[in-house]
Amino acid sequence: MNEGHRAFTAASSAAGYYYQARLALFESLRIAYGDSSIDVAIERFDDVSFETAGTPLELLQTKHHINKVGDLTDSSPDLWKTLRVWAEAAKENPSLPSRTRFVLLTTGHAPDASAASYLRADGNRDVEKVELLLSAAAAASTNHTLKAAFLSFQSLTPEMRTSLLGAIEILDQAPVLTELAQLIEDRIKLMAPRGKASVARELLEGWWWPRICRALQEGGGTISILELEAKLDDIREAMKRDALPLDMAEVDPAKPS
Repeated sequence: MNEGHRAFTAASSAAGYYYQARLALFESLRIAYGDSSIDVAIERFDDVSFETAGTPLELLQTKHHINKVGDLTDSSPDLWKTLRVWAEAAKENPSLPSRTRFVLLTTGHAPDASAASYLRADGNRDVEKVELLLSAAAAASTNHTLKAAFLSFQSLTPEMRTSLLGAIEILDQAPVLTELAQLIEDRIKLMAPRGKASVARELLEGWWWPRICRALQEGGGTISILELEAKLDDIREAMKRDALPLDMAEVDPAKPS
């Protein structure tokens, strides 16, 4: 492997880990000020997970590709490696698909008429067709590195396969790492003075990154949505105080009557 290829591989892997952490923040903002009993974690139950009292509610597998490549064809390693993880989890806990949302979020694309395309949340879901396509792909593939993934999926009973596939949602053509910054700003812009959403995001991420590091150091620790809400409240109040002198700078004192 030449140095250029090693550098690209290292950059791609690093971007993938940063993506998990930043996506966890973006998705947590969706939940904030809703259900305060939820905790978020990365590398605990999955790449990103949301749970209540230790019970997973949403499991997210992230597939980040710097150049937005990595299409989810029926024989895609991204797809089958994810299915292996989830099939083994479902086999260990058969009730999991009935109470958990499984999300494969990828910067790649699910081609038309592919199994993954029929698992989008767009009204064209067809679990029966997905199972047929995946079974055919597994039978026809000569990719030995995916053999364990094929076996994990095929070892499920037909009922379990249907249950698992019914709980899976494909989110393809997702934003890449750098694009998440603007999306985070869009979600918090109402809490910041006009034109200051980027400042608010920087303050929020300045807290988030060390907090994620601490959770990882704890061996899969979680972050409460309540913690995130408290930090958002702190930033909002701080920005209000900082904005006050600027707002008043051009105001002349009232003249005595």
